[in-house]
Amino acid sequence: MAFAYFPNGYHQLFFLGCKLCHFYDFNTKLRYFRRDSKKNYPCSEMLPDYINVLPLFALKPFRSMKYLITLVISLSLFCTVSGQETPLYLKQKTPPPSVLLLTDSVTKWNLKAKLQKDKPLLLIFFSPDCDHCKHETEEIIKNIQKFKGIQIVMATTQPFNDMKAFAAKYKLANHGITVGRDIAYVMPPYYEMKNLPYLAFYDKNKKLISTFEGGLGIPGILKAFGR
Repeated sequence: MAFAYFPNGYHQLFFLGCKLCHFYDFNTKLRYFRRDSKKNYPCSEMLPDYINVLPLFALKPFRSMKYLITLVISLSLFCTVSGQETPLYLKQKTPPPSVLLLTDSVTKWNLKAKLQKDKPLLLIFFSPDCDHCKHETEEIIKNIQKFKGIQIVMATTQPFNDMKAFAAKYKLANHGITVGRDIAYVMPPYYEMKNLPYLAFYDKNKKLISTFEGGLGIPGILKAFGR
């Protein structure tokens, strides 16, 4: 349910709105009951006057239930948006627990287990048909000597054959770049990606430095590593 994702404190606001809806509906029904019952049930005059007790001035804007329901839904949506949790990559500050299927179609490469020790990591999430991804890859290859001492890993969730063709076109293996398919679709939700290419920078201890969405260029990439 939507309110299961509300931050602490907003659950009460949501349920208060629901109770207000029920309370208003109860008073509406009671009003009609009192009006109709006076004809046949004289004792109904002895019923507690909930209508007078209820602070009607607070309900005047809600003459119709639809306005009240609209308010509750609006508050719910606001709480949902404002109560979004911190993305996993910022909570953990480590590379995602992804398993990449390499271009040989056999090897399943455990990202965290296979990362080289004492080397910074440039993790690039791409799509083979993304023009910005192609341009970024071309620039990295042209300047590959500037990335000496940095491990580069490229991942995608696109079809295997498209990934394989991309890797072959740019001869990524010849440049020491690992490329694989994120078979469990771990990275997009882990980073909450919106644009490609998506770059994540990690230091030699595999602690997050920063991330960037879109084409960054070689100077920007090297600057992230302090070069």
